[in-house]
Amino acid sequence: MSPSAILSRLDRLQRGLRFRLIASVIVIAAIAGSWTALWIAANEPGAPERIALRAAGRAQREHEFRGTGWLERGPVQTIRHGIDSFMIAMRPVQTRPAAGAEPAAAPRGPGALQVALIFGAVGAGLLAVVWLGMGLTFLGVLLVGWGVAWPLMLWPPTEGIGALIMGASPLFLAFIAGIEALRVLLSGSGPVAAVARNVLNEAIRMKISLVFIVLLLLLLAYVPGALNENQPLRYRVQQWMQYGLGLSYAVLALLTVFLTVATVAFEQRDRVIWQTMTKPVAPWQYLLGKWIGVMALNGVLLAVTAAGVFLFTEYLRHQPAQGEMAYHVRDDGVPTINNPAEMTEDRRLLETQVLAARVGVRYLPFQLTEPRLNRIVESRIEELKSQDQSVQDTGALRTRIRDEVITNFRQRLDEVIDDRIQDMKGLDASLVETPALRRRVESEVIDEWEATYRTIAQGQAKLYFFDGVLARPDGEPLTLRYKVNAGSNDPSEIYRVGFVINGVPFDRQVALKAAQVLVFPPRVVREDGRVDIAVFNSPENPREVFIPPDGLEILYVAGGYELNFLRIILSMWIKLGFIAAVSAATATFLSFSVACLVSLSVLFAAESAGYLHEALEYYTSMTKEGIDWIAVVVRVIAVPIAAIFKVYAGLRPTAHLVDGRLIGWGDLAGSTAIIGAWALAVLAIGLFIFRQRELATYSGR
Repeated sequence: MSPSAILSRLDRLQRGLRFRLIASVIVIAAIAGSWTALWIAANEPGAPERIALRAAGRAQREHEFRGTGWLERGPVQTIRHGIDSFMIAMRPVQTRPAAGAEPAAAPRGPGALQVALIFGAVGAGLLAVVWLGMGLTFLGVLLVGWGVAWPLMLWPPTEGIGALIMGASPLFLAFIAGIEALRVLLSGSGPVAAVARNVLNEAIRMKISLVFIVLLLLLLAYVPGALNENQPLRYRVQQWMQYGLGLSYAVLALLTVFLTVATVAFEQRDRVIWQTMTKPVAPWQYLLGKWIGVMALNGVLLAVTAAGVFLFTEYLRHQPAQGEMAYHVRDDGVPTINNPAEMTEDRRLLETQVLAARVGVRYLPFQLTEPRLNRIVESRIEELKSQDQSVQDTGALRTRIRDEVITNFRQRLDEVIDDRIQDMKGLDASLVETPALRRRVESEVIDEWEATYRTIAQGQAKLYFFDGVLARPDGEPLTLRYKVNAGSNDPSEIYRVGFVINGVPFDRQVALKAAQVLVFPPRVVREDGRVDIAVFNSPENPREVFIPPDGLEILYVAGGYELNFLRIILSMWIKLGFIAAVSAATATFLSFSVACLVSLSVLFAAESAGYLHEALEYYTSMTKEGIDWIAVVVRVIAVPIAAIFKVYAGLRPTAHLVDGRLIGWGDLAGSTAIIGAWALAVLAIGLFIFRQRELATYSGR
């Protein structure tokens, strides 16, 4: 029998109902049996000691090739590490009792449930592959790929190639399975589904899209091997998430632009659209189908990317951190899972600052907002009480102080605005004072006051207020993230800066311009969530220091990173949806090259809007010599761009993931509504232009 006939029979076998039922039973039994066996082994007496001994033995043998040393490489190494890590995670939480206290029963930690969810997700994916009729194909390609990769990984010169094949094989199979699933979902007979299905077929045929798809899969497989094993574990995890997810998003954004423009522009150029539009396909159905097809492909690629990034992050997470012999087992044999007090510094920072969902609270601005006004009033009352103990905190006193603060602020602001406008009239006699001019000058003055508020002279201190900091007295430590600038920010200079957090002093030696952290206990936070931080610039420092707009922020843990990771992936998909809409709209009336250029320009402007907004704070049109008209022109162009794409730029998926920052469901929904409205508006403009074009012009041939 010829090889093609054998493959044909195997394909019919894997698509048969009997094979699918039998394979499903095997998958379910294997997943349930594996989890049960791990749970039993994890709860046996002496399990941590045996795991520690195995970890120590692997560390000695992993570079040996005698005997069974070759087994410590390739997939077996990954499986063994995974089994030991799962067993540690599934054990009851062990804590040391206080001196003289009775040992309490060890509570059950969340590890068993987390492992069950991982096993369930893997099982669901395997069942999906089986019912798509790809069970034998998946198994065969995986065995061949890993069979080729394993020997290559045993020889140092080809170890990198073997690791690349090892990682790319499951990613490639996951992509193929996702495409097959999409074809099933888009198998309807409607025109929108038909156009979207055709986009998927084009994506596989087009060289321009195929290059990006292959590049994405190879990139995800290559980055893990480029990590430095000598670095602390938390840095390796951050680097993997930054490069694995950040570079993947960049590739997907470029793929979205080129594929969307190509699938619309080339059909017009080659007159293929003539055949499409002569069928009962409305222009809106055609354009919507193109957008849905691109977004469906993006969904599959993002799902593969997310699975690869998440699973390898979990693999890294379960590696020994600095000071550990195994996952959550210190070098002295003490288990530390769910016990931050016993963790090594590397493990604690990884679990509480990287693999977490933290909320950041920034200080109240100098501008007289309601929260800052309340804090100023309370500070004045406390000051009066310290001077005269007979002073009573009454509503009348609060109202009087409040009115005084507002009046003084407004009078001072109006005086500065009047002086600025008079200076401008002296330079330009034709200048007319209008409400718009006063608003612009007021904005610039407040920006300057904000900059002055963040400037601290030598030997001086500034007080900054924080509201809404949530912390339990017995909860996770909080983090003050700070950044200090001075002069030209010479990286070799070290400044001495003091922090007083709600009366608790901290002294730090600070490197300029670099973001640094200060960890403080949650008991420091007041019950109402308020924190006052005084920043002191030591007189030993050579010059004044400046706190940038993002230079003071309190971070506290608000949840786990798993759901946050899902929201981050969704935010990436939403941003790609806007770029796809822009690309489809421009391709309706521009050539391929011009449409790509316009779409890439919009992509660059949208992604850089956040940095542009920060730069505009320091870029004013008023100088000591008068009005800088070049700056006026630049601000006229830059300010609208920063305002239009502010929400888009605010969704920074990679930065939020690497810094362990929370993206809430409410924030995601609000951003989705705004970005979605922009995408619909762009598609509507493209549809209007598309309907006006003569697409089926007779060529004379």
